[in-house]
Amino acid sequence: MEPTPEISDTPKAGRKLRDQFAEMYVAGCFMDAGWQVFFPHRDEGFDFIAAKKTSTGTFLRPVQVRGCYREPGGRANKPTYGKNPISLTQRHPDMVVAIPFFSEQSPHHPHGVAYLRLPDLKTNGVKGSLYSYPAQLKDGIAHPRPAYEGLFGAPGLARLEVASPPLPPEELPA
Repeated sequence: MEPTPEISDTPKAGRKLRDQFAEMYVAGCFMDAGWQVFFPHRDEGFDFIAAKKTSTGTFLRPVQVRGCYREPGGRANKPTYGKNPISLTQRHPDMVVAIPFFSEQSPHHPHGVAYLRLPDLKTNGVKGSLYSYPAQLKDGIAHPRPAYEGLFGAPGLARLEVASPPLPPEELPA
């Protein structure tokens, strides 16, 4: 059996495999937290739908996973780190954008996953694209920024079990 290539050795086709792995990893995190996960027959938007029944109701969350892979040779320390732009093929008021953070040291297991709702994302005024920098880099490894710790791991998943804040009309899907 051939060893799995490091993320820095994978061509673009390999990056697609990394993205599929990231989707499965995040789906596993949802399942570990008691969510049911449903995959579409065609991946044309949401990577999966997560559902959970709680004492306050049943929650359905369409999920798009956008892996964050540190480029080899990049800066090892940054005060802010994340995704810009976050390209979304579909939008929904209750959706989740999950960002698993991989590193050169650990390309096969993310150091953390941020679970963001649409109101957690910022809009680039010039380009109109979405972005978020919920992490910081220390020695090449992503760590939650203090103000964003509640978006990562178990606390991040737990906050998805409450009703989504309403979106302004201009941000609702067309």
